[in-house]
Amino acid sequence: MTERIQSPPIDQPGHPERPFQSTDPVLSDTWATAAVDPDSKASVQHAHSVQTRQTGKTRHSLLVVSGGRSWRDDTYTDTMLHSDLIDVELDGWRRYSFKQRSRDIDIDSLSNHEPIDFKKLLTFKNFRWGHYEVGCHATGRIGGRPFDGVGLRDRSFGPRPLGGVGTVTTVIMCTMDGTVSVAANVVHGSHTPLGK
Repeated sequence: MTERIQSPPIDQPGHPERPFQSTDPVLSDTWATAAVDPDSKASVQHAHSVQTRQTGKTRHSLLVVSGGRSWRDDTYTDTMLHSDLIDVELDGWRRYSFKQRSRDIDIDSLSNHEPIDFKKLLTFKNFRWGHYEVGCHATGRIGGRPFDGVGLRDRSFGPRPLGGVGTVTTVIMCTMDGTVSVAANVVHGSHTPLGK
C-alpha cells in the first residue's frame, strides 16, 4: 500500500499527478478503475479523460454489469473530478472512489501495491503514451447490492492519435487477496485483418 503524500487536492494546480495541460489536439490523460466481483458477477469501470482533441473538457464514462443488465453512461464536464454523472475522490495511487447517486453506485478502490510504470505502452505511429497500472480491491455497492471485487487502476497519458488502431483487447487477472495482478494489453493495427 502506498503512503499518502501531503499535497494539494488533485483537481488544483500544483499537484504532482495533475493532468498535463497541452494544446496538442490528440493529447489525452485518462485515469480509470475497473473491478469484478466474482460472487455477484457484477463489474464496474469508471474512467475520466482530460481531452484536448475535441472539446478540451473532461469526459466521464461509467460502464456497469449488474443483475444481468449492462449500461454505459457518458458526460462531458469542465472539472476533472465532478460532473452531473459522477463524483470522484482521488488520493494519488492509494485510493480511487466514485459515486453516482441516480443508480445508487458507491465504489472505493484501494491499491494493493505501488504503481507499475510501463514507460511507453504504445510506441507505434505517433503514439507516445505513458502508462501506469496498479492492482486494486474495490468494495461498495451497485444499485444497492453489495460489491466486493478486484481489478486494476490505471493512468494513460500522452498523444493518442487513434487513426491506426483497429482493436484493443485487455485481459485482467487478479487474486482476491491482492497478491497477484496481471494485465495483458493487445493492440491490433487497423491495416491488418484480425486473425492475421
